[in-house]
Amino acid sequence: MALPSNGQLTLQMLADEFGGTYPLSISDYYRDGGLVPSNNTNVPTSGEISLGEFYGAVNEIVYTMGNVGSQTVASSLFGSNWTSSVPKRIIVPAGVVIGSSSVSSEALQIDGSMGGTLNVDVDGSIQGAGGGGNSGSGGNAVNVIQTSGVTVNIGSSGSIYGGGGGGGKGGNGGTGGRGRTSYTYYVDQPICTCPVCCGKPCTNSAPCSGGQVGGGCAEGGNRWKCPATGYNYYNGGAGGGGGNGGVGQGYGRSNSAGAGGAGGANGGTNAGRGGTGGTGGTGGTFGNGGASGNTGATGNGGNYTGGSGGSAGSGGGSSGYSIVNVGNITLNNSGTMAGRT
Repeated sequence: MALPSNGQLTLQMLADEFGGTYPLSISDYYRDGGLVPSNNTNVPTSGEISLGEFYGAVNEIVYTMGNVGSQTVASSLFGSNWTSSVPKRIIVPAGVVIGSSSVSSEALQIDGSMGGTLNVDVDGSIQGAGGGGNSGSGGNAVNVIQTSGVTVNIGSSGSIYGGGGGGGKGGNGGTGGRGRTSYTYYVDQPICTCPVCCGKPCTNSAPCSGGQVGGGCAEGGNRWKCPATGYNYYNGGAGGGGGNGGVGQGYGRSNSAGAGGAGGANGGTNAGRGGTGGTGGTGGTFGNGGASGNTGATGNGGNYTGGSGGSAGSGGGSSGYSIVNVGNITLNNSGTMAGRT
């Protein structure tokens, strides 16, 4: 706790704040002399020193955050004091938001190799980036690399949110069924053998359908043209592409619904139209994964075969972490956390 900003100050009060050994001497309390950290700029580093220069002095370095839209690295806030034993504190006041708009970098990184202790007081909000559409994972809010000495205090108005995952892409529509048309063609009948040719009585006066190639119907006689049915086949139309998934909620961005799928293509003659692609999944809100994309529609049937089923949509992206390596810290939470831990 800081020393009072006015009124009486005593050497004992300095010792209670900064430590020290008896007998106490005010010269033990020069700034950067081992007891009083460098954040107390009113305290001299040498020469004349008085108790009045210790009003408001505190045995920790405090950094109060404003709104930030890119990654904050804790060690950069404290400079050379990061590795010193002086206690450190980061304050995120109510109404302040620190975040990252990139899923590849968390909003707050607490580095390793820290000396002393660090308290992070969150009464505002720390927010990871939202995941991109088509199953993008959400970004992390806090990453704690330091393995000891870190305490995170989330006040009643405070929040730490991992970014929401992106929605999955919709599945492609199914292919339309095949179509066909028929036509008649004629084939040579082997040598006619009486009394039947082409399935009919064989006489000179009643030749087979399609006409007589030569005269006579007898052993060793000429061939006949007999009718047969053939078919032309046509492919069904291709299925439409699935719609893109929506983006996840994150720093500076709301989540969005997925886009509708594209319509299928027309098929050939008597063939079916391809099915419409599935709608993309909705992006997740803070701390939640995105929804899966919808299955594409079945293609329409042709007059020869039915249409094929549409493909399943992709799964939604996972949410970001609220605090990566939460086991490395002491956590006091009176506010809101959302996301993986």
